[in-house]
Amino acid sequence: MNSLNVPEGYQAVMPYLILHNAKDFMDWAMSVLDATEKMRSLRDDNSTIAHAELFIGESTIMVAEASEQWTVNNAGMFVYVANADEAYSRAWRMVQRQSWRLRTCPTEEVAESPIPSGMCGGRRRLYKSIAEPTGLN
Repeated sequence: MNSLNVPEGYQAVMPYLILHNAKDFMDWAMSVLDATEKMRSLRDDNSTIAHAELFIGESTIMVAEASEQWTVNNAGMFVYVANADEAYSRAWRMVQRQSWRLRTCPTEEVAESPIPSGMCGGRRRLYKSIAEPTGLN
């Protein structure tokens, strides 16, 4: 089997999210998921994100702002956090300040499958819609 030539600090599989409001997503991930910004490069207007990278734990997420050339390409992701209840509280505070949505796990789902510690905050799921902000629905 051939070995992969993955650069140091990267992983074999990394999501690349192309989003409307990429900066807002990055702010959200850093505030709620304790992500850290590895790098950010801007387009010629010096404000739009051309390419950025975040670390969550030991995982990398690449992010860019959508444009006519690079249309929205988002993904569902499952993210472990050190303390899901604290992350939920931070997300709730952000929801109160901005037009972001938060939903909880359905009761039936929780009852049918035990949720491991650190996942869904015991019974909570965070949901962030960047591509379709609440105000546009």
